Amino acid sequence: MIQSIKTKTGDDTPIVLVEGHDNPGVRALRFALERLAGLVQRGWADVDEQCLWLSSESNFDKYRGMPISNLAKALETIRERYALPYFTFEMIRTQKLTLISVEQGPIAAAETAGHSTFATIGVYIDHLITRRINSSVNLEFQRRWEVEVAATIEMKPLGIPLMPTGDGASCSNPSMPSDDAWLSGGVCDGLHCHQGGGCPNRKLVIDRDRVEEAVLTRRYYDANWNRLYAENPHAFARVHVPRLEFNMYLVEYLKKSPYRHLIND
Repeated sequence: MIQSIKTKTGDDTPIVLVEGHDNPGVRALRFALERLAGLVQRGWADVDEQCLWLSSESNFDKYRGMPISNLAKALETIRERYALPYFTFEMIRTQKLTLISVEQGPIAAAETAGHSTFATIGVYIDHLITRRINSSVNLEFQRRWEVEVAATIEMKPLGIPLMPTGDGASCSNPSMPSDDAWLSGGVCDGLHCHQGGGCPNRKLVIDRDRVEEAVLTRRYYDANWNRLYAENPHAFARVHVPRLEFNMYLVEYLKKSPYRHLIND
């Protein structure tokens, strides 16, 4: 577990657990710990020192083992050495919080950043990419709303749009799964479609898009099942195996169906 300090406020950041499957993070942390051990051996750090960013080079011996205060200079050196475009630690933080906000919601981003108030996260996620995403979501909502209103005026029945589940099947109502515990941000997490006898919301309506989805899913598992199993065997057995089995049977069926010309081995 690692923790830092916010330079702007002096507050502690949230504790982060670096797990085994985060290979780059584990390697970086191991390197920093080995470096700290070397500083302790040379007497430049106390035995109980927990800070990983300590100086090992200085014009004055009294500053050796002191916390590094100019990490931005080190980042500049890395950019120049590898001819990288300009970026800062703050830009990395903003990008990471934006990704979390898009994938998990702004509340999750605020918790990751350790913000005491929810409003603070708005400063980080209010920029071009999030505005474009929000604009597209709003546009899609408006289009569906217009279709529903028009159908109501004309007294025409409105079919429920099916939501792809990612393996060739579709969901008739992702906002109302069989178990409310499956909801994540008001939408089903899609991890229980094949458990038991299968979720009653799962529908199998085959068209060109679903055929393409089924084939791409099979190719994904062909290339990644080993990695998925190594990273988390329990999650692989619980989530991926039922989905993989369903997808394999579906693809084999499609090979014998009128859509067989779309299957390219």
